[in-house]
Amino acid sequence: MGYLPGSGVGFFLGLGSGAGLVFGIALSVASTVVLLLALQTQGALSPEAVRIAVAWLIVEDLLMVLVMVLLPAFASALGGQAPGHDSAQQSLHTGSILVIVGQTLTKMAAFLAVMLLPGKRVLRWVLKRVEQLGSDELLVTALGAIALGVAYCAVQCFGVSFALGALVAGLVLNKSDLSEAAAKHLRTVQNALVVLFFVAIGMLFDPRILLEEPLRVLAVVAVIVVGKPIAALILVLVFRRTLTTALTISASMAQIGEFSFVLAALGISLRLMPAEGLNLIVAGALISIAINPLVFRLVRTFAQRTHVPAAEGSVASA
Repeated sequence: MGYLPGSGVGFFLGLGSGAGLVFGIALSVASTVVLLLALQTQGALSPEAVRIAVAWLIVEDLLMVLVMVLLPAFASALGGQAPGHDSAQQSLHTGSILVIVGQTLTKMAAFLAVMLLPGKRVLRWVLKRVEQLGSDELLVTALGAIALGVAYCAVQCFGVSFALGALVAGLVLNKSDLSEAAAKHLRTVQNALVVLFFVAIGMLFDPRILLEEPLRVLAVVAVIVVGKPIAALILVLVFRRTLTTALTISASMAQIGEFSFVLAALGISLRLMPAEGLNLIVAGALISIAINPLVFRLVRTFAQRTHVPAAEGSVASA
């Protein structure tokens, strides 16, 4: 949703076409983790708006996985350097691009076919054998080993992204008979990972960028906190949702998080984006996450104030 303003800011900051693409996409995807934590602390929000916001961010996450799968294939064409490719491959015509897309999608299809047919049965069998041992700690360890093992095999055997491998492993395990028990045991791990997520943001953040590049940081924050929410507000209103619903969804988009960091790191590894881009993204993420609860509080206050007069009017007319 915020791709156009994000890539526009990237162009304004002097980033190249490839860096601008990565930068714009990184600023366009909001964090599901931050949204879920914000929703846990907010009250009096429209259930419809919450469902739409969560579904919206899940779709964004799935699209980001697809972007990370395709980006290495197009790194040379965008001015970067993918592993195993030389600079002679940087100039690609339409036919070559179609071939790259076809090869990448074929690898994805092959990986999904293996995982959803024989792979599903193998993983379920392994999980049941572990569960029969009666050790909760061993079950949690096995789940982590399965996720990392499938992700590693996805990269080494099929040439697809690590993130896609982990996602497919979770989807396969979700269909097993032990999915509820696994989710119960993983809640503690989930809470620990959430803490680790915020610690990682703090470790990545370099405070000097606020002093050295304040205008650039302000431009990035403006895209995240103002540009994306306005675009989301307009789109939701076009689909004839209420203003309160539109504002709640807009507030959900006013932050970025984990996938933005992963994509930025991938862009740097592919030589598409300079390290400065990651610093700006981390600064924008940290500031937007800090501001996001305030945005939700304003939306909740607006919803409560607009609801009260309507209720009083209906009583008076009765």
